Amino acid sequence: MLTNCSAAKGGRAADVSHHCRRQVSLQTSGIAADVRYRCRRQVSLQTSGIAADVRYRCRRQVSLQTSGIAADVRCHCRRQVSLQTSGIAADVRYRCRRQVSLQTSGIAADVRYRCRRQVSLQLSAITADVRYRCRRQVSLLTSGIAADVRYRCRRQVSLLTSGIAADVRYRCRRQVSLQTSGIAADVRCHCRRQVSLQTSGIAADVRYRCRRQVSLQTSGIAADVRYRCRRQVSLQLSAITADVRYRCRRQVSLLTSGIAADVRYRCRRQVSLLTSGIAADVRYRCRRQVSLQTSAITADVRYRCRRQVSLQTSGIAADVRYRCRRQVSLQTSGIAADVRYRCRRQVSLLTSGIAADVRYRCRRQVSLQTSGIAADVRYRCRRQVSLLTSGIAADVRYRCRRQVSLQTSGIAADVRYRCRRQPSLQTSVSLQTSGIAADVRYRCRRQVSLQTSGIAADVRYRCRRQVSLQTSGIAADVRYRCRRQVSLQTSGIAADVRYRC
Repeated sequence: MLTNCSAAKGGRAADVSHHCRRQVSLQTSGIAADVRYRCRRQVSLQTSGIAADVRYRCRRQVSLQTSGIAADVRCHCRRQVSLQTSGIAADVRYRCRRQVSLQTSGIAADVRYRCRRQVSLQLSAITADVRYRCRRQVSLLTSGIAADVRYRCRRQVSLLTSGIAADVRYRCRRQVSLQTSGIAADVRCHCRRQVSLQTSGIAADVRYRCRRQVSLQTSGIAADVRYRCRRQVSLQLSAITADVRYRCRRQVSLLTSGIAADVRYRCRRQVSLLTSGIAADVRYRCRRQVSLQTSAITADVRYRCRRQVSLQTSGIAADVRYRCRRQVSLQTSGIAADVRYRCRRQVSLLTSGIAADVRYRCRRQVSLQTSGIAADVRYRCRRQVSLLTSGIAADVRYRCRRQVSLQTSGIAADVRYRCRRQPSLQTSVSLQTSGIAADVRYRCRRQVSLQTSGIAADVRYRCRRQVSLQTSGIAADVRYRCRRQVSLQTSGIAADVRYRC
């Protein structure tokens, strides 16, 4: 399927099929990246004063960037899809609950709920066929969208609110933000989607099977958002007492241009291709997030499980294929990256000129760059929890695979993992914090930060991890069971890092 993800030219036909929730941010141009994931996750807790109980069962990204939230965010299977594009003929089909707020004008909205949903259609003149099979929110913040957004599994919920006492219970829901123009996106959802059609001229067929309320952009809410499957909850607030429980969820933002990206997911991954001139073949098997923030992408975004696809791009014909949720952020230029994941990983290629063959099977990163965190972040499968917050006593428990951020330039990195981690390629466990009572338990693979230059490193790990607790006042219980983050923040590395687990 080809997905003309976000075209500034109008009327692209994006076939975004979700099997497992994924966000694919292809913020690059000219990328043909082969990023194959099998399992991986990221959770960035960039909050302050959070007593967050973030429990993951299967891959999730939880960014708690919020303030003043006592949010109990429990998700079963959910996704948020914000279609902020123009010229999209969106077929957004929901099966389970969705919230659609129809705040638009000139809408011939067919809002069918089977399980409670609110769909906010803040658009006009959209002929959106928003069909939910499982809870989804799709916010179509665009005009002239003929977006076929079909969800199979659940989507992201961004709680960008303050003081929320909201009881938002999700079973399978997702948000897909298509912030592109001229997209004829075929986003197919199997499980719950929230579609907020904030566009104009929408003849939206919003069919809900199960209930969803997504986008609590309010204040004074004590939100109980319960997730069971794939969810991204970005709590961009402070003083959050968030109980964010994920089971399986993903987001895909296609913010790229000029990408002929074959993004195939096998296990949950987020692939953000923030690069230009990349011939990236990004293949996911399990959940992946691919944000295509580029233009002129020939993106075939196929989801098998819950995915959020935000097509914030123009002229994209991106072939983004997901099988299971993954996010890979390729923030590089001129990369012919063959990034293959087998178990949940996030690989952020923040480099330029990389011909990186990054093959992951199991790995994870936990960067606890927070202070005073009392966060109970429990992972069962693939998670990255970056606690960039203050006042958190974080209990970060990982079971499987972590993030790999390749923030390097000019790397021809063949990073193959079998079962290993970097005890330290600049630091082994660097506890650069004060007052930390850190219970860091690793079972398999930990973070490898390759903050070096000109390394032809063959880093083979079998069972090990690096946890950099760059926080203060943290009583962090970081328990890992399987694979952690490998951040390759190096330049000019021809790294052969082979992982098996």
